[in-house]
Amino acid sequence: MMPRHALLLGATLALCAQPTSSQAAPVLLDRVVATVDAHPILRSEVLRRARPYLLRLDRERRDRATVASIAREVISRMIDERLIELECDRARIRVEPRDIDSALDELARANQVDRPTLLAEAAKQGLAEQDYREELRRQLLDMRWMMAKVRPSIAMPLLGTPEEKARATAALLEAARKAELTRLRRGMIVEVRW
Repeated sequence: MMPRHALLLGATLALCAQPTSSQAAPVLLDRVVATVDAHPILRSEVLRRARPYLLRLDRERRDRATVASIAREVISRMIDERLIELECDRARIRVEPRDIDSALDELARANQVDRPTLLAEAAKQGLAEQDYREELRRQLLDMRWMMAKVRPSIAMPLLGTPEEKARATAALLEAARKAELTRLRRGMIVEVRW
């Protein structure tokens, strides 16, 4: 004889499986919009990351083309971030939670506020605390990747004022960063389906 809870579960599943006239058609909740070496980027991730940019737009300027343009930029950035994360995993470059805490404290000091005020300001910009911490993690990881993989490949300028040297160094770093990301893209399968 079958236990009573098994019969109830079976009856409930049978009732749920039968479509009724009042049931709506299934709704697509999420989808993959890009993959980086078989690592998916979901539409919901893109929209969550685009939220702070969309909040800055006036309602009149928030048309379909503008939203799509922002989404494409966010997807491109997310692809670069995934490439860097995969490269950092291979090189064992890490960012620990304490590194993020230190970065939060440093940002708070630089802005002459405490951490709760800094996080409240981030929330006003559309970033929940966890999203803000994740953004800091990505930035720290990018910086460490740059220092380990990109910076050693450039020659630092020797002539000019300190400001000219800083501008030249920044330009060289950005060019080397783009070249390294292009190299990484060639070495992995990157697919966009937005």
